[in-house]
Amino acid sequence: MKKLLFLPIILLVLASCKKNAYEYPTPTTDKSTTTTTTNTDTKGQDTNPGQAHAISLSIPDQVTTVTSTNNTVNATYCEHVILLVNTASYQKAYAVHVKEDFSGSDLAGYNYTVVGRGGNSTFNWVDDNLNNVDKTIKDTVINNVAITKIDLARKFNFTHTFDGDAAAATAYNKLLLSSNQTVSFAASLTSADPTVVTFTGKATLVYTTESN
Repeated sequence: MKKLLFLPIILLVLASCKKNAYEYPTPTTDKSTTTTTTNTDTKGQDTNPGQAHAISLSIPDQVTTVTSTNNTVNATYCEHVILLVNTASYQKAYAVHVKEDFSGSDLAGYNYTVVGRGGNSTFNWVDDNLNNVDKTIKDTVINNVAITKIDLARKFNFTHTFDGDAAAATAYNKLLLSSNQTVSFAASLTSADPTVVTFTGKATLVYTTESN
């Protein structure tokens, strides 16, 4: 009789455990986590503030000014990315990294230069370590969580020389008429914690002329 009573009790306990596990999920322990933000100010809602290395990206449309002279097309890309970083994680980090990917645009086939801190110019390379980049940092509070706001703004000067004036004019007009070319971003923190969490975002490139 005792054995028969004992079995329903075990089933009841197991059912109770299963219910609790569903309502209160255990945090994941993946070594890499990716979230995507596209042209929206997330204000932290897509990131668990308690998560290690939590980052949220706010990426407006990226304005790029295009000019054409003879057989050469120049494009000045004005990068503007805002990172919202969990302050506790930021204070423990050695560095914040932001990488760009222009494969979603015609600019991927252009050469570019970037003028960095101290006026140093680099060719077809940009420093992704924000320790070495001019930026604006402010502290704020979002949803009762301390957040560090990092505002990154810098220019990439793209250029491409075509075989002739007509080819340059075609490429120039294509850029100005484009409405679906994009640039992608990947942001992450480097710290003593082996967990690496990368957050990605994508923004539309808005091509314009100097007269605009």
